[in-house]
Amino acid sequence: MTMTIRTANHRSTKTSANTVEAHSFCSRFMSASVILFEDAIIVASIFVVLLTLALFVRVLTPAVFVLLVGVTLIISCDNLIARHKMPEPQS
Repeated sequence: MTMTIRTANHRSTKTSANTVEAHSFCSRFMSASVILFEDAIIVASIFVVLLTLALFVRVLTPAVFVLLVGVTLIISCDNLIARHKMPEPQS
């Protein structure tokens, strides 16, 4: 009977630890989702500006190149910022 109680207690502690870990993962995922949504708005704005520029000035190839470089830089910088903002998981 003592063995059964210890096993049940151990399972309860393990379940509680898993719940805390899942909650931590969800909060980090939500933070990353908000950052990605903000990035999507920024990238869409840049795309609209460059597309408008391309249509009026007829510089489609340079505009596409600038768009690709801009998107790459934004995503790279935001990934670095997101890594520094997210707390490291504690073991």
